[in-house]
Amino acid sequence: MTPWRRAAHGAVLGGVASGLAVRLGVRTSLVRMIWLVSVLLGGLGLVAYVAGWVFVPRRAESRCIAARVWAEPRERHASAVAAAVLVVLVLAVSGVTRPLSAGVLWPILPSALGALLVWRGASSAERERLAGSWSAPLVRVGRDRSWRATALRVGVGSAGVLVGLNVLAGARTSPTPLSNFLGGLVVTGAGLLVLFTPWWIQTVRELSEERLARSRAQARADVADHLHDSVLQMLALIQKAADDPAEVRRLARTTEHDLRAWLFEDQHAPRDSFAARVADLSREIEQDYAVRVELVTVGDAVLDAGLEAVLGATREAVINAAKWSGARDVHVYAEVSDEVSVFVRDRGRGFDPEAVDPQRRGLAFSIQERVARAGGRTSVRTRIGEGTEVEIVMKRAHP
Repeated sequence: MTPWRRAAHGAVLGGVASGLAVRLGVRTSLVRMIWLVSVLLGGLGLVAYVAGWVFVPRRAESRCIAARVWAEPRERHASAVAAAVLVVLVLAVSGVTRPLSAGVLWPILPSALGALLVWRGASSAERERLAGSWSAPLVRVGRDRSWRATALRVGVGSAGVLVGLNVLAGARTSPTPLSNFLGGLVVTGAGLLVLFTPWWIQTVRELSEERLARSRAQARADVADHLHDSVLQMLALIQKAADDPAEVRRLARTTEHDLRAWLFEDQHAPRDSFAARVADLSREIEQDYAVRVELVTVGDAVLDAGLEAVLGATREAVINAAKWSGARDVHVYAEVSDEVSVFVRDRGRGFDPEAVDPQRRGLAFSIQERVARAGGRTSVRTRIGEGTEVEIVMKRAHP
C-alpha cells in the first residue's frame, strides 16, 4: 500500500484530507466531512489536520514541512521567536477570558504553532497560494472598498465570534446554561456572518459566472460541431450537384429543415407527439419527392388511435400532392385543440374527382375511409388549374 502523502492538486487547504482519502481508497468528500465533524467536536480535528500538514510530506516531495524548517537554522530561529510571542498572546487572552481558555483556546495554540511552521516551511509558490486562501474571506471582498470598511467588518465580526465563543465556553457553569448556550450560539453565528457573508456571496456569484461561461463555451462547441457535421458537408454535396438544379434545391431544403429543427425544436423531446410526427413526415416527403413542404403546427397532443389515423391520412395527402399536382410547394397546416384539423393544400394542376380511375384507391381508401373509420371526416376541394385542398377533421377522445 502506498504511503500517506498530501495531495498536490485539487486541495482545499493543505491536501491532508485528499491525500488520506487516496491512501484509504475512499471518497475525498467523506474524509472531509468526517474531519469537519471532528473539528467541531472540541477542536481535536483542527489539531490533527495541522499536524498532518506539518509532518506528512507532499506528493512528489521527500521531506515534510517540519523537517524543512528544522534543516534551516534561520527559519528555525524565527519560528521559535514567533512561537514564543504566540504563546504569550494566548496566555494573556486566557487570563482575561478564563472560561474561553478552558473550552476553546486549548486547540488554538497547537494549531497556530503548526500554521506558523507551515508558513515558514512553505515554498514561495505555496506561500502565495496560502496567502490568497487565508486572506480571501477577509480582504478579497474589500479590494474595491476602503481599508477602513474592511477593518471595521473584520473587527466587528472577530469580536462577535470571540464573545460568542466565550459565552459558549462558560455556559456549562452558568446559572442559566441553556439561555447562555443559545445566546452564545447566536452571537457566534452573527460574527461569522459579518466576517464571511460578503465572501460567500462573491464566491457564489463567481461560480455562477464560471458556470455560465462554461455553458456558453459548450453551446459554441455544439454549434460548431453541428455546422461541421451538417451544413459544411451538405455544401460540399451541393457543389458536386451544381449541374442538377432539382438536386441542389432538395439538398438546400433538407439542410434548411435540419437547421430549423436543431435551432427551434427540443432535440431531447419525445418523438411520439402529433406535431413531431407531422414534422418528421414532412421532412421525409421532401427528401423522397424533391418538393418543398411548408408546415405550420399549432398545439400538440400525444398520439392515440384517432391521431394515428389523421397522421396516416395526412401523409397520403401530402404524397399525392407531391406526386401528382406538379407544384413545387405543398402547404400543410395542423391545429390541435378540442379537435384536430389538418389542411393540405397545393397550387398545382388540380383534378376532376369524377374522372379519377376507380382502381386508384389512394384518395378514397387511404384518406377518406381511414379517417371515417376513426370517427373523423374529410373534404376535398379542387379545381382544374387552381390546385387542391384536403381538409381532415377529427374529434379528440380526451381533449
